[in-house]
Amino acid sequence: MSSSLLLLLSLFFPSSLSAAVTAQSSASPSNSSTVYDILQEYNLPPGILPDTVKSFSVTSNGYFVIDLYGECYVDFEYVVYYAPRVFGFLGYDSISNLEGIQIRREATSDMVDIYASVVFQAVESEGNYLRIQDDTLTGTAASVDNSTKWNLRNLVRIGENLLEKPASRVNLETGQSVPMVDGEGGTMSNKERLIKFAKTLSDERKLRQENLVSSA
Repeated sequence: MSSSLLLLLSLFFPSSLSAAVTAQSSASPSNSSTVYDILQEYNLPPGILPDTVKSFSVTSNGYFVIDLYGECYVDFEYVVYYAPRVFGFLGYDSISNLEGIQIRREATSDMVDIYASVVFQAVESEGNYLRIQDDTLTGTAASVDNSTKWNLRNLVRIGENLLEKPASRVNLETGQSVPMVDGEGGTMSNKERLIKFAKTLSDERKLRQENLVSSA
């Protein structure tokens, strides 16, 4: 882990999150009883870990393995993803070869993707969720307060181009957008998905109106 990443994590995970965990280390450099104590011995902020540690081990050469109760996302200024297992090498004031922790994009956008995906999967309606967005906007195109004619025309052009791109969905494990694949293994453009989505909504509205009439 680079020093800048370590600093970023320490800012996002204050020590108040470091609740004492009683899991014992199978081989630690000292008699510390928690993984947070060991981090402090290496001059590392204990707040870089969430409070969902299930078990951990640290060998004499600094190699550590930390098991959490499950993967988790922590929403601060950025979204930080923790895999169920985090491992790497501890050094004084540093961590190297770190695996299992990723800092994602801005929290607002990421958490919408995460929450919506989890909810729609839970009700077995993942195919009924469609979100069209462009994460590559920069400069005036990304501004929310530039209403010049030139910028508005540019946004229209960006939107039209976006309609022709393949419909995609954020992979929650990688944070990357991947094409949406239908049941037959094919893909659709955002425009085609929108048309299909609009028809689904229209059919649902007609069905509800018919049910209201029949029950009257």
